[in-house]
Amino acid sequence: MAPTDPITHRLASNAQTSTSGNYETNLAKLRLDLANMIKTKFGVDMGRFNLYQKPYSDDFDLVSYPTG
Repeated sequence: MAPTDPITHRLASNAQTSTSGNYETNLAKLRLDLANMIKTKFGVDMGRFNLYQKPYSDDFDLVSYPTG
C-alpha cells in the first residue's frame, strides 16, 4: 500500500463535498432556465415541473359511483 498525503486527501474530499452540494442548486437553475427559454421561444408556460398530467379534469375523480 502506498502512503497517502493527508492534505491531498482532505482537498479531494472537500472538492467532492462542494460539487455535490451545488448539484441541486445547478439543477434547479437549469430547470428554470429551460422553462424560461421554452416560454420565450414557444409561448408555453411550463408552470410546475409535472411529469404526468391527467388527460381529464380533477372533477372527474370526485364523481361517486354506485356500489356493486
